[in-house]
Amino acid sequence: MTATAVWLNLGVQLVTHASTAAFWARWQANTHFAKLGDGTLDPMYSRIIATHWLRAVLITLNGLVVLWMMVEHLSTRNRIMALP
Repeated sequence: MTATAVWLNLGVQLVTHASTAAFWARWQANTHFAKLGDGTLDPMYSRIIATHWLRAVLITLNGLVVLWMMVEHLSTRNRIMALP
């Protein structure tokens, strides 16, 4: 496993958690209902939905880095086991 994958994973985790704490969690705490009494969407809810793709990308990127580490680990393990 390369140090690059580990540091990339750590960095993505840090950005995900920090941005969740700084933005999405705070916005969600200020959103009581998606629809207001007059039938319009709560502006805070709209902000969460409009930026949710970014959070989904960060979480998906983290999963891909973990997959990269797993594939790298298993391929290294198979090479070691194949040695005479």
